[in-house]
Amino acid sequence: KITIITVCYNSEKTIKETLDSVLMQNYSNYEHLIIDGASKDNTMKIVEKYKNKYKGKLKVISEKDKGLYDGMNKGIALAKGEYTIFMNAGDTFADNSVIENILKESSWKDADYISGNTYEIMNNKITGRNISPDTLTAKFFLKDALCHQSTFIKTERLKRYGGYDYEYPITADAKFFFEDIVLRDAKYAKTDIFISRYDTSGISSCNTNAVQQEKMRYISAL
Repeated sequence: KITIITVCYNSEKTIKETLDSVLMQNYSNYEHLIIDGASKDNTMKIVEKYKNKYKGKLKVISEKDKGLYDGMNKGIALAKGEYTIFMNAGDTFADNSVIENILKESSWKDADYISGNTYEIMNNKITGRNISPDTLTAKFFLKDALCHQSTFIKTERLKRYGGYDYEYPITADAKFFFEDIVLRDAKYAKTDIFISRYDTSGISSCNTNAVQQEKMRYISAL
C-alpha cells in the first residue's frame, strides 16, 4: 500500500491538478491524505467534490497548523502505507503508471528510499529535469537535495525518527534525508523513471540563500 500526502493552504488554483493526477494512477492500492491548514479560499470545496471519485481512499484534515512541516508530520502520523510520497498542491505524477512501474521492480523491495527523476515546472512549462543521483553522500547533500515529490520513503522510518524538525522551516526534509541516509543506516535506490512534475515556485526553490543558511546550521550542529 502507498500513502500519498498532500499538504495545502489556500490552494484553490492548484489542488485540482494534484487530485486528478492521483486519481489517474493505474495502481489502486493507495490512500491519499489531504492535510489542509484551514484554507480560507475554495480549496476544501474542491476537495469535497472529489470524495466520491476516490471511493474511500481520500482522507481529509483541515485545521490550523504551524506550517508546511507540521502538516507533513500530521500526514505521517496517519499514514498506513508501506511507502509514503509527498505530492503537495500543484505537484503531479509524471504519468499515469508511475506507482505501478516503481513497484514492478523487485530489487527495490529492501530500499528505504526509492528516488527517481523530476520534471521541473514553472507556469505549466517544463523548465528543467532533475536526475536522481546514483549514490548519496554528505558532499551531495551539501550542494543539493533529493526531490521530495520524486522520492518514495518507507513510512516506518518517517514514524520511527519523528518526522520533520520545525526549527528548519525550509529544509526540514533535506535535514531528515541527510541524517537518515548519511548518518544512519537507510538504504537508497535510484530509478531512472520520471516520478513527478514538480512546481518550482515553492518556498525552497525560490529562497536559495535561505536554504543554504539552514543547511549550514543543521550540519554545523551535528
